[in-house]
Amino acid sequence: MSSARWLFVRRTSQLLFLFLFVFLLLRTEYRGNDVIQYPVNTFFQLDPLLGLATLLGLREPIAHFWPALLVVAVTLVLGRVFCGWFCPLGSLLDVTRRLLAKVPAPPRPLAWQGRRVKYYLLAAILAAAVANWQAAWLLDPFSLLARGFSVGVIPAANAAVNAVFNGVYFGLPALRPVSEPVFNVLKGWVLTYEQQHFRWAWLSLGLLLSVLALERWQPRFWCRNLCPLGGMLSLCARGRRLARRVSDECTDCGSCWGTCPVGLIEEGTHRRSQAECTACMRCPRVCPQEAIGFAFAGGRDEAPLDVDRRRLLGAAAAGVALVPLTRVHPARVAVPDARLRPPGARAEADFLNRCLRCGACMKVCMRNAIHPALHEAGWEGLFTPVMDYDVGYCEYNCNLCGQVCPSEAIRRLPLPEKQRTVIGTAAFDKGRCLPWALHRNCLVCEEHCPTGEKAIVFDETDATGPDGKPVRLKLPRVVQERCIGCGICQQKCPLQGRKAVAVYPNGETRGQDFGQG
Repeated sequence: MSSARWLFVRRTSQLLFLFLFVFLLLRTEYRGNDVIQYPVNTFFQLDPLLGLATLLGLREPIAHFWPALLVVAVTLVLGRVFCGWFCPLGSLLDVTRRLLAKVPAPPRPLAWQGRRVKYYLLAAILAAAVANWQAAWLLDPFSLLARGFSVGVIPAANAAVNAVFNGVYFGLPALRPVSEPVFNVLKGWVLTYEQQHFRWAWLSLGLLLSVLALERWQPRFWCRNLCPLGGMLSLCARGRRLARRVSDECTDCGSCWGTCPVGLIEEGTHRRSQAECTACMRCPRVCPQEAIGFAFAGGRDEAPLDVDRRRLLGAAAAGVALVPLTRVHPARVAVPDARLRPPGARAEADFLNRCLRCGACMKVCMRNAIHPALHEAGWEGLFTPVMDYDVGYCEYNCNLCGQVCPSEAIRRLPLPEKQRTVIGTAAFDKGRCLPWALHRNCLVCEEHCPTGEKAIVFDETDATGPDGKPVRLKLPRVVQERCIGCGICQQKCPLQGRKAVAVYPNGETRGQDFGQG
């Protein structure tokens, strides 16, 4: 097959896997079905970095990550093709570079060559995992991409599209015969079932946009310099069977110099085979002598791994040193009850080592109750899922978050078990509750309580109402043995601002550890 055709096949593969990733991400949500048929967690289970970091942090393998072994096996034979052919973030970077081609270039192209950095970051991440802090999510390409899309891109795009079609529907009724069929197709396949809003969405979106923006300064900046998964695959690729080869017909004309998206082919390096090669198939296409190709076996002039051992050890030491710093929790002292986890969440230490911060549980939550944490769970819990009952509540008849979690940080609970799982316990602020504070009856919390035997009940008493007349007052209280902490009472409380009832993680059941967090 000609080099041009191989290039076409690679680009087709990139677009296909990027489309598949986005498609699965869009389908990872409630659409009237109790089971998610096509969750995006399949991609995460292909990630050997997440699999290894989780294994080191937990001291035990997770069966769900067995597909990652296939990626390692392919890399051992074919080299770092995953980054050039299949990685959705790499594909998005290539698309971004094309879109930014017409943007004025910076006054000075970025000349920094920091390809060693990804190896140092990899060492720091793995050392931190050994020290019981799973930090791979911070720089893993799947986590970055899924989290940015789930809490930032998709909600913003959904709101914009709805606004446009609503404007057409009400402002340009003549276009309805055209706009409504299009809108129905988008609603069935692209738009979310309900509009979602996430706190701190700008932070996840900003991290993703920063990675994309670096394309203007240097092609594949993220992949060549910072991606720890790319560094890991490059190490695996050093013994590969398929490699780039340059024949004796090469005249050193320089046509291939600078064509490599990860910056491997320059003057003096163009004859070498390098483990960081993503097999993008660009260099064979530009060679006028057809001296560049890819072949199995045979000798090759392999470039050395240019990594400073002292800096590598220093990076590993830094990874270990960061672990106790992430466990300084000033927020917990100020707001000790701020952390509520989704139903099925494991005990906190186990949960933090498993959670990939991918945002899948947040996106799938039908009531928009799950949000990324900033400081509520301490800095080691950054971006982990927490419940915000001022925005939404945990639907009593839903167990979707456990279905989509790729690492079982949130266990998949059968619905009857989920309905018995205690997230926390509600408590009333008698200084704000209308019956307690103002002697005005309010039945909202009890009406919405979903448990079979109501967890909110009333104690009736005679009192004097706000108008001075006697009233039979119903004072609400929580039966703690029945409350599961779903938060609907807090979310539906009619008071503006701080609610009169709130849920705290008292009595939560997390895995086998009752009341621990």
